[in-house]
Amino acid sequence: MRIRLGYEPVKPEDVPGWEYASLKTGDWQGFIGVNEMLAFKLPISLYEKFMMEAHHDAPNREEGKLRDTADFLAQQAEGSGSNIVQGDGSKSLGESRLGQFDLG
Repeated sequence: MRIRLGYEPVKPEDVPGWEYASLKTGDWQGFIGVNEMLAFKLPISLYEKFMMEAHHDAPNREEGKLRDTADFLAQQAEGSGSNIVQGDGSKSLGESRLGQFDLG
């Protein structure tokens, strides 16, 4: 399945010094592996897509849910005469921080 996604098995010439870890028998003979585990590499574009989803897009969706919940609770409290005190962390939920980092 990973090969269909763009992963490629790692050859010993791809990683100098790892020749000792190449498999001697089996279907993957000549590739780097240890016991039943085989080393694979992936294209940088796939890596970047995964990292963007896992470390930016998904956390932002979760943060949006938290912001919506905090807003809802504040509205409920306001309507009932209760008071909710929000700290700096909840006040900044939903603000974009992508531009604050050098991704280049």
